[in-house]
Amino acid sequence: MSRSETFRAGVGAVVGHASGLVLAFEREARPGSWQFPQGGIDVDEAVEAALWRELWEETGLGPSHVHVVSEVPVWLGYEHPAEYQTAKSRRGQTHRWFILSTPSLELPIDLGASGDPEFQAWQWMTPESVIEHAIGFRQPVYRFLMAHLATVAGL
Repeated sequence: MSRSETFRAGVGAVVGHASGLVLAFEREARPGSWQFPQGGIDVDEAVEAALWRELWEETGLGPSHVHVVSEVPVWLGYEHPAEYQTAKSRRGQTHRWFILSTPSLELPIDLGASGDPEFQAWQWMTPESVIEHAIGFRQPVYRFLMAHLATVAGL
């Protein structure tokens, strides 16, 4: 089986606030497309370690800014349309998602923490707005995540 036939394993993070808002990021490569931080799991990397690495690389945030409230108990995946398939992203991606919480809407977000920013902007959004502004192939996963978020205590 070639890499183009497989799905890339990764992690994703939904940062929520008690106000009901979630933190969303606008893709640098696709202006107008908003999403949650996510990325691949490295070989021999633990899932939660990948969460913290990806979150820091994409947002500059870490355990001193947010804490894990819930790990979504299933892997969630999506298939990329042909034009989005690459050797890195493969046929699609499957992620282990985490719901994170922060006590403050004022966060020291650094979109260039890794030196190679994927995002050009960030903002607090309603869950519905994130779904509406996400690229189409991510929307079913985001709907599932927002339904899970609504059941999580501590936000």
